[in-house]
Amino acid sequence: MRFLALTGKKKPRASSRPPRPYDAMMKRRFSERFIEDQRMFGFIPYGKVTAAYSGCGAIAVHNTLVSLDRKSDLCGLLGEMESDGMLMRGRMGTDIRRVSGILADRGIPNTLSFSRAGVRRAMSSGRSIALVLNDRRDVFGGMHYIALEEKEDGLYAHNAVYGRVLGPFRDLEEAMRRENGEKIRVIAALDISRDI
Repeated sequence: MRFLALTGKKKPRASSRPPRPYDAMMKRRFSERFIEDQRMFGFIPYGKVTAAYSGCGAIAVHNTLVSLDRKSDLCGLLGEMESDGMLMRGRMGTDIRRVSGILADRGIPNTLSFSRAGVRRAMSSGRSIALVLNDRRDVFGGMHYIALEEKEDGLYAHNAVYGRVLGPFRDLEEAMRRENGEKIRVIAALDISRDI
């Protein structure tokens, strides 16, 4: 309560997870680098599953922070999302409202949109996080978070295709369809402010 009175903000919930032996290695290895293949994190628990299975939300936040030239702690992000934000103990990933909140807690203004117009606006803004439905005909076919960044020659998607950056392209859905067939659909997006 005292934190709220002094700052006007809610105190961020600390992770209940104790430090793990790999935390220091993760900070050294990935604090300033994009993560392109979440399969490499099968050894990190995230709820009842692993970060390889459901860690894409934390990885999208990490990649967004890196694109903004900020240091990131992937294990810390996973811990924050584990304590507040997991859906069905991690089996269904992370709530997009929590992804938005974590960015806002770090001073990164963003706007969450579920409408087609809002998603298109976010996707063309230059920096965003997209929530992609893997199979637009089957909501239980899985979802995936992708961090987007704009460079001079177009948009680039991080952790979109295992092991490599996807880009340059102008439209994420079109680029993902070329990679994965006609099934995907962007169902929500976080438009990250350019005024950072």
